[in-house]
Amino acid sequence: MHILEYENYEETKKHYDTDFSYNTYPCSIPLDFPCVPMHWHRETEIIYVKSGRGMVNVDGISYPVVKDSIVFILPGRLHSIAQYESEAFSYENIIFDMQMLIPKEGDTMSFNFFHRLQNFPEDFPVLIDRVPKAHRAVQICLDRIDDLRTTYPAGYYLGIKGWLYQLFFILESEILAPDKMREITTCDLPQQKNSAVSSRKNGYFKENTKEKLCLITDYIANYYPQKISIEQIAAVCGFSSSHFMKFFKLYMGKPFIAYLNEYRLIRAAHLLCASDDDILAISLECGFENVSYFNRLFLREYHMTPSKFRQARRN
Repeated sequence: MHILEYENYEETKKHYDTDFSYNTYPCSIPLDFPCVPMHWHRETEIIYVKSGRGMVNVDGISYPVVKDSIVFILPGRLHSIAQYESEAFSYENIIFDMQMLIPKEGDTMSFNFFHRLQNFPEDFPVLIDRVPKAHRAVQICLDRIDDLRTTYPAGYYLGIKGWLYQLFFILESEILAPDKMREITTCDLPQQKNSAVSSRKNGYFKENTKEKLCLITDYIANYYPQKISIEQIAAVCGFSSSHFMKFFKLYMGKPFIAYLNEYRLIRAAHLLCASDDDILAISLECGFENVSYFNRLFLREYHMTPSKFRQARRN
């Protein structure tokens, strides 16, 4: 189970143990966790679907994904992952720091490319599947990297970097070049059909909306173990309580309390697997003042008690 990789919405945990900043995490929804709630980080993320069907939301746009789908998420983009209806799906979650590919000096062409990519406008084509030629080529790169990470031959990190450079070459030549971008219009982007769409520019979060959501998710990540009132969280983004509740449900798709409980339950699920703390201690550490209430919510979300969940995952 790799919910550890989503410890914070604005994640500060490093996803790797050395200076080589690349890692892959196999994940399964709902086996490992019910969903990955909305978060953001400064690293690049690729979601490579291995089986089943799911939904990936990036900056307010929902993308249906199936086996072999590849979703490319640039740094700083708000995103979440969920199953499609009641279907399970598994995927590789690939996280790396683009900085490791940027030359220190002398190579201005590469520097300019990665700088442009890190600041790419909102119309970046997130779902690589939409360009079949590029999709197959990117898929080959990811499969070759997987092969290297299976055997770890001497100099494996050089091979991984080489395939990443090849991957970015494919993106630039087949997708991001001006003539290619003109062919990939935003009119066929898959959009989440809800009332928030009319409040977005071209389907994406407006910039000020995104800033507010980042403030909210940062606050939740930092203070979820404590009691958080509607008045407190509303003040973070300068809203009245009533306006905040409408804003949050519009853009997050559920009431704030339901979302906060979901986040706390995911943190509790991680602690159940990663520690030997008793259930009461974990419930308190994750912001639940009443262990009976925690047990009831956990059973409803995971369809088993916390103790059975811990035993099942360890087995």
